Amino acid sequence: WRYDLCVKLMPRIGQGAAEFAAKPIMAKLKDGPGLRNLAIQNFAENGVNNPLLYFPIFYTIQEFLKDGVNMDPRNGLRKYAANAHEDVPAILSLWVPAQFINFGFSPMWFRVPFVSLVSAVWTGYVSMTRGGEVNSKTEF
Repeated sequence: WRYDLCVKLMPRIGQGAAEFAAKPIMAKLKDGPGLRNLAIQNFAENGVNNPLLYFPIFYTIQEFLKDGVNMDPRNGLRKYAANAHEDVPAILSLWVPAQFINFGFSPMWFRVPFVSLVSAVWTGYVSMTRGGEVNSKTEF
């Protein structure tokens, strides 16, 4: 299935992506259809995945880790609803430019390391801002 996904399906979804990636930067900036596809890729990831999948799953898993199997999944969704006004702009402010750079200008060999670096920055941020409660009375 991986072969089918990578070799057969992805080239149909992102037609011209490999050719766009191989172009010099100035040629990319003049390629209207390529830039349109770049915007579509960025929207799919940041306009659909992050607000509709990433955060609801993040908060639901956080509730599960806090309360175990007795947790109510709706609590995670409520938590997301309460924090969305801060979370969505934060993730978009990092990932929209990062993925514009990655999809549009990173060489193919650098894409995974670049996304890994950005992910590490994001994970540190979200851990600091939305991590578990700190218990100051814990003894070491």
